[in-house]
Amino acid sequence: MSSGVYRIRNIISQKCYIGSTEVDFDHRFCQHRNALRGGYHYNQYLQNAWKKYTEAAFVFEVLHKCPVDQCLSLEQAYLDQEQPEYNILPTAGNNSGYRHTIATKRKISLSMMGEQNHMMGRKHSDETRRKMSLAQRASPPKRYTKLRPDEVLEIRQLAEDGINYSVIAKRFGIVRSTITKIKKRQLWADLEA
Repeated sequence: MSSGVYRIRNIISQKCYIGSTEVDFDHRFCQHRNALRGGYHYNQYLQNAWKKYTEAAFVFEVLHKCPVDQCLSLEQAYLDQEQPEYNILPTAGNNSGYRHTIATKRKISLSMMGEQNHMMGRKHSDETRRKMSLAQRASPPKRYTKLRPDEVLEIRQLAEDGINYSVIAKRFGIVRSTITKIKKRQLWADLEA
């Protein structure tokens, strides 16, 4: 069984983050580690702690292996029991649908108005605009096209043949989680060879 509840613990401060995975622990730990190393983890508390204490201060621990349908309820039990400091939301599950309060929205809005806005009454210099233009041209074009059915079948076959997901992702210009979903038929489920 590869699904269950895990913890990322700071061995210096003893603060932690608790989450659950439906895929497998190694893959989920790898996702966290890559985002933290790259400085783009969605959880700013955890990212800041990673930067402050360094990678050596964190351990990834499996708390409980369980079937997929029990992951969220067990995660919630651990969240209630341990009250982890690095978790942003106190409720297990994804944060889609999370909405700022009206007061928070107002604060955000006010912080960007008038003199609070760092660009108020200013314009970028010609030199800065030239540098920004060059930077845009230097970056590779982003691929926004959807996958064709023949590409999806090829991705599925490569994944089933054990080809490294990073290699497949680079070849098709997609992220590794998309490959997992294609292989498990969470995406393009009706497509058969």
